[in-house]
Amino acid sequence: MKTYIERQDGIRLVYDVKYSHTSPFGIILIHGLAEHKGRYVDFINELYKLDISVFALDLRGHGESFGKRGDIRNFEIYVSDIHCLVCEIKEDYPDLKLAILGHSLGGLIATVYTATYKTIDWLILSNPLLISPKKASLLDFFPYKILGFVKVKKRHSESPEMLAYSYNDPLSTNHFTLRLLGVIFHQGTRLASKVLDKINIPTLLLTGELDPLIDSSALQHLIEKFGGDDKEIKVYKNVKHRLFQSEHRDVIIKEMLAWINSRL
Repeated sequence: MKTYIERQDGIRLVYDVKYSHTSPFGIILIHGLAEHKGRYVDFINELYKLDISVFALDLRGHGESFGKRGDIRNFEIYVSDIHCLVCEIKEDYPDLKLAILGHSLGGLIATVYTATYKTIDWLILSNPLLISPKKASLLDFFPYKILGFVKVKKRHSESPEMLAYSYNDPLSTNHFTLRLLGVIFHQGTRLASKVLDKINIPTLLLTGELDPLIDSSALQHLIEKFGGDDKEIKVYKNVKHRLFQSEHRDVIIKEMLAWINSRL
C-alpha cells in the first residue's frame, strides 16, 4: 500500500506499507543516497513472507517523494521527516514494536534520529555513512553553502555494473548539489559523531568486509562509542556495500531477525 505524508513545507513524502496483523514487530527502512525504496522490493517481500511488517520511505528528493532532486538545505530536515513518519506509523499501529533500519546515508539519518528522539525499540545500521570518505574532507575548506547550486554527477558505486544500473534507473538520483554533499559529509557525519553516546537502545551494525565506500574496520572501532551495553557488530566476508542485494542476503536477514527476536 502506497501512503503519503504532507510536510509543512509542502513536500509530499511517499512510503510503502506492508503490514501483517500478526507481525511481532515492524521495520522502518531508510534507503541510501541516490537510491530509493524500489531497490529493496525483494528484501521487503522476503520480510513480509516471514510475517514482518515493513514501512519503506523515499527520502525527499529521492524516488517517488517530492523535493528538489539531489539537494537539501540542512541535515535536520531528514531527521524531522523521519520523525513525522515514525509518529504516523505509531499512531496507525500503536501496539507494534519498531526497528529502524538505515542503509548508508539512511544509516546516518537513523543514527542521528535515534539519538534525538526516544521512539524506536531497536536500531539496525547497514554499512552506515558515519565516517566521511577522505575526499569529503575538501568540504571543510570549500564554500559549499555559497556554491551549493553547483551540480556534480554520481561517479562512485560498489561496482561499475551497479553504477550503470543507477544511471538507467529512472527513479535514481544521479546528480547532487554541492550543498547536499556538504550537508551529508560535513554536517551529518559531524552531528552523528557528537551524539553516538546518546543512543541507548539495542543496536546492531551490519557491514561488508569488501565495502569500497565505507571502511568496515573503522566501523568496528566506532561501535564502541555507542551508548548502552546492548550493541553488536556483524562483519560479512565477501560482501560489498549493498548487503540486502547481495547473494548473502538470506543469511543476513536470518541473523538480523534472530537478533531482534532475542530482544522481544
